[in-house]
Amino acid sequence: MKIPEGLERRTEAEIREELRGFPPPAIDAVVSLKSGTNPASLRACLLSVLEFYLPQAARRSLADVPDSARLREDLALDSLALAEAAFKLDEVLGIPVETREVGNLATVGDLHAFFCARLQSDPS
Repeated sequence: MKIPEGLERRTEAEIREELRGFPPPAIDAVVSLKSGTNPASLRACLLSVLEFYLPQAARRSLADVPDSARLREDLALDSLALAEAAFKLDEVLGIPVETREVGNLATVGDLHAFFCARLQSDPS
């Protein structure tokens, strides 16, 4: 799996600045993609960024959440939170994302497969 172009050209300091306010594990997950991207590291990055956008009452670690977890029903992410997360991932990773595309994603697995496809890789 190739390193996202937008991420590859940024320094670690730039990435950390763009993610100011995110918890350290989320920042570390994104930074770790610079040294090598594989489906597992991409999934960890996606989940750690999603954690930031969880509603306050639903905040928890998503590290062990299954691919079948539903973004809206199980994780309580509304369409605005999903769009904000997608835009942040677009900004940091440089992977173009359209709001309507994110709206069609139902599960964690769908989200992972979407970003893997954008990086021209198989999610498994």
